[in-house]
Amino acid sequence: MERDLRKAEFFESLTDDELAEFAEGAERVSFGVGEAMIREGREPECMFVVTYGRMQVCKKVPGGEKVIARIEAGEKPTVVGERGMLAKSGASATVRTRGRVEAIKVRRETFRRMIHDERPAAFKVSYRISRTIAERLTRLDEEVVEMIRDVERKGSPDVEAFRDRLTTEWTI
Repeated sequence: MERDLRKAEFFESLTDDELAEFAEGAERVSFGVGEAMIREGREPECMFVVTYGRMQVCKKVPGGEKVIARIEAGEKPTVVGERGMLAKSGASATVRTRGRVEAIKVRRETFRRMIHDERPAAFKVSYRISRTIAERLTRLDEEVVEMIRDVERKGSPDVEAFRDRLTTEWTI
């Protein structure tokens, strides 16, 4: 398990002993086709280091769900559910499998205990999670600006209302 965790960028700065702390409280899990690994709005209980498989990230929209991202774990494992390790709010999206998925489940309670015990490994991973969230917010901000430009170019009559709502309600 430690070898698989080591391959994930989230854990690359950890020493072998620190990595062993995460592995100690982790467990291997697998999912079948179409299973929800994480459900939007639910209290997060873990993050997954996905070692094999394909997933899609979905957001609730009027009338159902919209796929906003597709993720594949190839040679390097990928991490999903990391925001829930730090946040108190419910999951921001649903992560659903697109095939068989193999993962390592790191429980939030284990992570929180490590933070409480002031374990350096937890602080290093917290830093990585924070950096990842900041990068996503930067990309999202750029996408919103581009969306505003597109609306302005098209000359939509609702441009002013859209811009006002976006600048008053959109905060980072």
